[in-house]
Parts: sequence; structure tokens; C-alpha cells
Amino acid sequence: MYDDIALFIHIVQARGLAGAALQLNIPPPTVTRRLKKLEEQLGCQLIHRSARQFRLTAEGEVYYDTFADLVNDFDIKSKDLSQEMQSLHGPLTVLAPTNISIGYLQPMWSEFIALYPDIQLNLKLNNENKDIISEQADIALRIGPQKDSRLYQTGLVVSHHENIEC
Repeated sequence: MYDDIALFIHIVQARGLAGAALQLNIPPPTVTRRLKKLEEQLGCQLIHRSARQFRLTAEGEVYYDTFADLVNDFDIKSKDLSQEMQSLHGPLTVLAPTNISIGYLQPMWSEFIALYPDIQLNLKLNNENKDIISEQADIALRIGPQKDSRLYQTGLVVSHHENIEC
């Protein structure tokens, strides 16, 4: 039902169904159908509409006043969250073998730090297979197949007949 309430708020702010359809990039018949569905659920008409006129009913004004700030706040927070989720920043703890990290993987670590300056890379180097959960690590690079089947594993590279997996 939230989607239909939000659609109604967008219709009012666009001053019409066609404007809302254009803004939201959805077909005009879909806007009309969803508005009718909302009005049926509420048991009242929200908008007086004709080809040339757009006007809220008394119920529509109350409904708009009740939900406009909530929908606008939700839209703003959703955009902020989406941008936050798409930006790469924060701490990243990686367990990795010392023997390949110091030589073979050193260029990769350096490039990663240069490419993602907002990520605080915390490398925990050790040739033992430390437990990723008890070490509170985000990712672990390992050589060869791993015993713990609960962890997601994928092959990264084959080097000298050894498969490096994380």
C-alpha cells in the first residue's frame, strides 16, 4: 500500500497523473489504475480529475497533508541509503597468508589502497588458517580447498598448481 500512497503524493506534487507518470517513468495507465485501486481501498475519491482540470477532494487534501512529509522523508532517506551503499568506505579486515602477501600479492594490496582511499584495509597476515569468524574478518584469502563448507569460496587464480581461494 505504501507504493500507492507514495504514487498519490507524487501525483499531487506533479499536479497531474501524466506528470507523475513522466517523473516516475511508469506508463500513464498504470498510474491511473493504481490511483483507482487506492481510492477503492480507502472508499473515497482523492482527486477530481478531467482532461483539463486537477483538483484534490477534501479527503485528498487530508490524505496528502497526512502522508506528504512521510513519503518525502522516506524518498530522501532511500536515496541517501542507496548512495551510501554504492560508495566504498570503512574498514575491511582481510586474513591472508604471509608467504604470498609480502611478495606475490604486494602489488595488488598497493593498488587496492590507491584505488579505494576511503577503505581502511586491515591485513592480518599469517600462514595459519585462522578462523574468519573469531578473527572478525570480512574476507580471507586461502591457498587450496577449505574444510569449512559454511563459507562461500571461489577460486581466484591458479599459480604453480595451487588454487588460491577466498
